Amino acid sequence: MSRKTNEGLVAAATVLSVIALAIMGRAATLGGEIRHPEVRAEQGPVSPEPTLARSIAQYVNDEAWTWIASETLHFIGLSLLVGIVLLIDLRALGVLRSVPFAALERLLPWAAIGFAVNIVTGMLFFVARPEFYTGNSAFYWKLIFVLLASANTLYFFFDEGWAASPGRDVRLFTKVVAASALVLWVGVMYWGSMLPFIGNSF
Repeated sequence: MSRKTNEGLVAAATVLSVIALAIMGRAATLGGEIRHPEVRAEQGPVSPEPTLARSIAQYVNDEAWTWIASETLHFIGLSLLVGIVLLIDLRALGVLRSVPFAALERLLPWAAIGFAVNIVTGMLFFVARPEFYTGNSAFYWKLIFVLLASANTLYFFFDEGWAASPGRDVRLFTKVVAASALVLWVGVMYWGSMLPFIGNSF
């Protein structure tokens, strides 16, 4: 089979695939618009099928220890993360010039573990009681600060500009990143602590 024939077949298959997707999309739209009140009137209330999220939410809400344990792990993870970030930022700002880079570098994986613990426990809180958060402006501010602070902290994993030898200063850009990290993580903790007081969700 010639190259031109192959190219023709590929083009035809691509066009037919696009047409098929369009037809399926149209069929799905029509199916979603169909209403059968005569059938629905005879049916009683249908309870939704249990999903993984509903099962987790029910377990967290029904078992008192899960919420308490998740909060404890959440604060441990936050302390681990912010504590290590604080040490690195102070080193970058020149406060801990005598601390060797290798000692702080070994702590970076622990900061990642603390962040992972916070993500998992935070998702448990949200899945268990989403109405506590979706109507709370402090929750959205916290998410914004978490995203910015995470991107800021990620800088130290890939850029070793802050890893000056003991007794030496770091470049200005690294100091700016370190100073902004302190502000951002304080923002995360502030908006997290304001969740029960802003929006009257708790």
